[in-house]
Amino acid sequence: MSIELNMKIVTDNKEIVDENQKESIAREILNDLPEWFDIPEIRGKYIIVS
Repeated sequence: MSIELNMKIVTDNKEIVDENQKESIAREILNDLPEWFDIPEIRGKYIIVS
């Protein structure tokens, strides 16, 4: 049995300057990684300073 994976690597980089957008992006990423950022209070503080 073989499995073919099609993956596209996106390498476009752009600076996010809007603070609300930065917070939103950080929140989305950190909420998807509960095994790394499992304490909600600490995660919230990390998001604010990111």
